[in-house]
Amino acid sequence: MGVNPSDISRTLSAAKALRANSKYGTPEGLLLAYVAWEGLKIRILAVGLAQQGWRFQTFKSAISDLELWRSKNYELAFASVFGQKPQNTKNLGKIWSRVATAERLRNKFVHGLGQTHPDTIEKSYRFLIEIIEDRSWLDNLSVKLPGGETEALNGLDSRITARSNRQPNQISSRLVTQLMANRKSKTNY
Repeated sequence: MGVNPSDISRTLSAAKALRANSKYGTPEGLLLAYVAWEGLKIRILAVGLAQQGWRFQTFKSAISDLELWRSKNYELAFASVFGQKPQNTKNLGKIWSRVATAERLRNKFVHGLGQTHPDTIEKSYRFLIEIIEDRSWLDNLSVKLPGGETEALNGLDSRITARSNRQPNQISSRLVTQLMANRKSKTNY
């Protein structure tokens, strides 16, 4: 699974195929829908960084140090690109707590921590499918540019291309520092 639109789409299709073969929501369908969400979530960050002038290769080099799978780290990185944490962002803030619920369900199944009623699985599955397919919640999302200006997030389904001359020093450690500027230590998360 990657952050390419085609990878996200294929993963979402696989989740739907699993769901089509079941009367109720399936943990496997939920897991695949969540994987597609993770791909979209990282893509949003990568596209915003490209608008700031960061090359995708620099982002890929920095990603292992960022530990973006940790919610708090993703929130800090998101805030450095979009000006505020996702839960405080117009439109996205409304869905962030529901994503956290889906994440808890995902973790429950991945780590073998028990059963969940099929209706609960189905609700989270449908929610994830909806936000991946209908991205209207991204309509008001603006990227903080060097120099303090902002511009609307765009090109989510296009090739990720950095804006030239906005970030001439393409060192991954510099990007990690920018994205994690407010992180106190790895152990806090």
